[in-house]
Amino acid sequence: MVQPIIAGIQKHVMSISKHYIMNSQEFDRHEVNEVVDEITAMELYGPPFAAAAAAGTSGFMCSCEL
Repeated sequence: MVQPIIAGIQKHVMSISKHYIMNSQEFDRHEVNEVVDEITAMELYGPPFAAAAAAGTSGFMCSCEL
């Protein structure tokens, strides 16, 4: 789903792909402590970044606390 979304957005404006590793909820997000090993984190969150890069996103906003 990443590539068609980015292509559609970039018809009119620049797309910036945002991602909060291991923080996929908004409710009470500052109180949650997610503990995930690096391999699992990259298997789950790496592919969307790769797909966004392949689709030609204009930039990335990254956040990760390991």
